[in-house]
Amino acid sequence: MKSEEKIFNCYFFVIAFTNLCVSTIIQMFNSTITLHIDQLDYSASISGTIISIGAIAATVYRFFGGKLCEKRGRRLLIIWGTVCLGVSSFIMGNAASLLLIYFVRIFQMVGYSMVSTAVSVAVIDVIPSGKVGRGIGYFSLATSVSQAFGPSVALMMYEGKGGFGTVMTGVAVISLLSLMIVVIFLDYEKKIGQKKENAAEKPVETEKGLWKYIEKHALPAAMINFFIIFSGGLITMYLTLYASKMGIANAGMFFSVSVIFMIGARVLSGNISDNYGVLVALIPGAILLIAAYILLILSAGNSMLFYIAGGFYGLGGGLTSPALNAEAVRGVPKHRVSIASSTFFLPLDIAFVVSSVIWGIVIDSFSFRAAFGIAAGFVGAAMVLGAVIFSVKRQKR
Repeated sequence: MKSEEKIFNCYFFVIAFTNLCVSTIIQMFNSTITLHIDQLDYSASISGTIISIGAIAATVYRFFGGKLCEKRGRRLLIIWGTVCLGVSSFIMGNAASLLLIYFVRIFQMVGYSMVSTAVSVAVIDVIPSGKVGRGIGYFSLATSVSQAFGPSVALMMYEGKGGFGTVMTGVAVISLLSLMIVVIFLDYEKKIGQKKENAAEKPVETEKGLWKYIEKHALPAAMINFFIIFSGGLITMYLTLYASKMGIANAGMFFSVSVIFMIGARVLSGNISDNYGVLVALIPGAILLIAAYILLILSAGNSMLFYIAGGFYGLGGGLTSPALNAEAVRGVPKHRVSIASSTFFLPLDIAFVVSSVIWGIVIDSFSFRAAFGIAAGFVGAAMVLGAVIFSVKRQKR
């Protein structure tokens, strides 16, 4: 489905809206679960295990999700995933038992992974093949927008009388709204008979064993993305603690500045990767990320450097992520696009689990400055690796 060679069509907006909804839901949960666990008189480490268990569940599904998406269709998985996400979140909001929270968290993240995997494939279905980079850049704006207002909305709801239960009820309402939009408007597979078309055109499956679920073409971009996301875990999980210890007021301003710059960079990244190739977006983006980590090392007690680092971080992340995503699916056979997309997002879940543990150990054993320096090193390694791999691939083409 390449609707009249235009990026912006009805299906694109429906898919992007769905992505906005699920991204907002996760932001709302992550920003309030620690407060809820504290209110239940459990230790802060319990919050980390709840988040990690969810990430592991998402990773396991993601491994099979691409293949399942190809067999069952995008729309069906988005519907079931949205139902699973909404119902489990509502139950969690009213659960006082820690065991029940752990159990429901697994279903919540499987639902999220179902939707996020399916929409990442569906959006490629409706984007013209020559505009994949730009389309993914626009599509990923939903994630940036959710980062901008998801946590603040959740905290505002939490501070009301209902607490975490109110937040999760809000999540259930968002899920219901998204579900209604998908059921009513996302019918492109049915209209063009895509399932039948795929069955008729699909070549004989030549991949064996593990490679049925992993797309080799997407591995380089996925591997480079792992290093970048792993480094970013330090920012996501520990930056507010760093700001507190360094006496920097209003640490949230870092993320606000970051999101503003990231939105512009995501659009720019798609145009660059489509017209000039992935490296022209990856290398400047990686340099900006390295600069952000260096500024954070120097920012102890200096709020201005801290906020400038947020701008650099947003620009760098906004340039690298959409370009790598587009590269992962560019040129992949039609019947393997869903698997390529799933392969690309696998490192995001894995890096989230690993980084939460590793960065905590590094900070406790050394210092925040050492952690920022190591993170910059990982981004530098990703840049060098990308330069080598994608230069070779370009020569082969």
